[in-house]
Amino acid sequence: MKITAVFLSLLFALLCGTGCATKPLEFPPPVALQDPLPDHAIVYLLRIPNDPATVDVRINSKSMAVLPEATYTVVTLSPGVHEVATKTMGASDTGRIFPLELQAGQRRFFYVSVPTTVTTTMSEILGTPIRKNIPFDSAIVVPTGPRTWTECSEMDAQGLMSTSRPVAPKPNAA
Repeated sequence: MKITAVFLSLLFALLCGTGCATKPLEFPPPVALQDPLPDHAIVYLLRIPNDPATVDVRINSKSMAVLPEATYTVVTLSPGVHEVATKTMGASDTGRIFPLELQAGQRRFFYVSVPTTVTTTMSEILGTPIRKNIPFDSAIVVPTGPRTWTECSEMDAQGLMSTSRPVAPKPNAA
């Protein structure tokens, strides 16, 4: 038994010493950013990872783009105050309206997120007295409020865009 343990230890050390070379950490190249048109602003609207709902992004009550999980869109807007809202597909309400004031020449970045809580019991979800526990690795994330837009830095936006794919705004959306 002792010989087997020594043999396995030596084999493990040999394999790790020769075959477990580490690869240097690599980052994706930055996403090429668009410049605003003259007398306009450009706005990047990003989805955060792990939010599976599809959302309809509306600016001034007009649908600009439908964004599934892990996507983003870029819209060109005139200077002034715009109302941004997000309608979750299948939901009846539009959620919270976010006023966005833009100036000509600006490039700004916003991500949308929804507050959540994690539950591990069916009774918390169904509102029934059932106390059937769900294993922790099967925890359920439950939305607890409306989606909200938050401004972020270009660096944070680059990080989100590196794991997302672009979605073109709807034709004649702006």
